[in-house]
Amino acid sequence: MSEKRVLLSEKDLPTSWYNLQADLPKPLPPVLHPGTRQPVGPDDLAPLFPMALIMQEVSQERWIEIPQEVRDALTIWRPTPLVRATNLERALKTPARIYFKDESHSPAGSHKPNTAIAQAFYNKQEGINRLTTETGAGQWGSALSFASKIFDIQCKVYMVKVSYHQKPYRRSMMQLWGGQVTPSPSEETEAGRQLLAADPDTPGSLGMAISEAVEAAVTRDDTKYSLGSVLNHVLLHQTIIGLEAEKQFEMIGDSPDVVIGCCGGGSNFAGLAFPFVAQKIKGKDIRFVGAEPCSCPTMNHGEYRYDFGDTTMLTPLIKMHTLGHSFVPPGIHAGGLRYHGMAAMVSHAVDLGLIEPAEFHQLECFEAAQLFAATEGTIPAPETSHAIRAAINEAIRCREEGKEECIVFNFSGHGICDLGAYDKYLGGELEDYAYPKEKIAAALAELPQVE
Repeated sequence: MSEKRVLLSEKDLPTSWYNLQADLPKPLPPVLHPGTRQPVGPDDLAPLFPMALIMQEVSQERWIEIPQEVRDALTIWRPTPLVRATNLERALKTPARIYFKDESHSPAGSHKPNTAIAQAFYNKQEGINRLTTETGAGQWGSALSFASKIFDIQCKVYMVKVSYHQKPYRRSMMQLWGGQVTPSPSEETEAGRQLLAADPDTPGSLGMAISEAVEAAVTRDDTKYSLGSVLNHVLLHQTIIGLEAEKQFEMIGDSPDVVIGCCGGGSNFAGLAFPFVAQKIKGKDIRFVGAEPCSCPTMNHGEYRYDFGDTTMLTPLIKMHTLGHSFVPPGIHAGGLRYHGMAAMVSHAVDLGLIEPAEFHQLECFEAAQLFAATEGTIPAPETSHAIRAAINEAIRCREEGKEECIVFNFSGHGICDLGAYDKYLGGELEDYAYPKEKIAAALAELPQVE
């Protein structure tokens, strides 16, 4: 048996991020201007992002150096452990070797600070002193609040209304780090007022919160917008997860056959998977499973089309797997997975056959989370439970087929701030939501027509 916990020292922290764009067998479709429908240039994105991040967004370089200031901040919790889930293996009676990359060690309790630190640094470097953003479950909002405090930047967070009320302690985390938090949609922005006028009782969505955060950024000269997933530069920063995991597997002489992550916007999945996807492109036999909710099945039932990243159509058009920018997912407790679209690079990789999507119901994910907590100790975030469900299913398949495969998943965050959801699960108050075919069809009918 290999070591239970595979640890790296600070000197093993990667010095560069890995950019999958350099190795894709077919280039990404261009991002389009929402007005002209022509490919956007750096100047088009300048009102939203600092130029350093814009250049990372379009870069074709394989390796992009991590600034020393960013590496210094990351060492607060990185490198993170690669853990063998031996107790879970025994409970499942599987011959498979199950590992997880434990991203719950960050101050915010998830993978999100990996990019929050980088984004706050680059904004501060270009003289920006205020950031706006959205957050679903609060993982990203707390991460950016933490990073903004490190680099002395103001942080304004629009939190999806249903999660604002479901997850009050993530709101507390943001406020402790100096973040200002508003439930979205709100009366603070024109976009929010329009959305509330259309549906005063809306639970909100990430698309709505993005609309508010973008508007709040572009209407002030001292403010930029920060996004916690979906965009290329965000996925780039997260590859530190997979780069560390590669070193850790080399240390123990093992190598994954199946790589798994939960998928909302795609950042934690890409962070673990993309360095290994490079191995697959070079010919190695590895499977990649992206686990998403049945109630928001972007990759499984969305269309690979150009769409807006937000509800009120303020953002550029991105070709991605989408359920339609007007789609409002049911209020499942995995708030971080309630997004209508999928990252362009993840979507492209699915389209190329490099990644296989899977979908799971809420109750089976909570059941998997409970088994994980009972065997491995840590209580998972509801988002993370989707990856655990997929890993358990793969381990059971190995048991039934008698295969000794190596499975690794990204433990993207702990669920200590989600105990209210677990109370409802244990009390039998949670339900599964059916795949909303009619709502998705209606939202897809509103997609922009792009030649």
